[in-house]
Amino acid sequence: MISLEKKNKSITEYLFYIWHTEDLIRSLNFDLDVIKERVISGMPGTEEKRKESEKWFEEKIAEMRSNRLLEKGHVEEAEEIMAELFYLHNVLLNVLQDKEYIKLFEKAGPNITSLQSKSNNNSINPVEICLTGFYGVLLLKMQSKGVSDETKEAVKTFTDMLNLLSDRYRDMKEGKLDFSKEVNN
Repeated sequence: MISLEKKNKSITEYLFYIWHTEDLIRSLNFDLDVIKERVISGMPGTEEKRKESEKWFEEKIAEMRSNRLLEKGHVEEAEEIMAELFYLHNVLLNVLQDKEYIKLFEKAGPNITSLQSKSNNNSINPVEICLTGFYGVLLLKMQSKGVSDETKEAVKTFTDMLNLLSDRYRDMKEGKLDFSKEVNN
């Protein structure tokens, strides 16, 4: 299944896949028949893969309805992933003092601060700001809207940080991240 492949490859790509699924469901008014017609029927692969995708959408529709996520918000799995990423972010900075990650975070820092000030939401953590910033630019590109060079440069700093965070997340899940000592860089 596409979602499992993304989850195993990169947790941030998987998170964006969930967010895109949520947006798609909302844009098609939570109508599984319309989703099957417009989205699933055109998917490459076997009929089995399309059935798996249909089940994925059906489950997400049910969860979004039951949790009243009709206009905004994220499914529980997405919220848990964001919380894990923020936790890992803090561990990399404060416990493991991962030099490579710290360098990327410091490089992204001014862009994170800038985007946070524009969002008027000081409760969003730096990881969520990077995720939201990248996803916003992705949506603009999908709509064939222009993105300034300054924004592209800012998002590049987010992408670099998120890619390493995803790698460290995979290492953590595979038991390869040693929390008892500093990461060797």
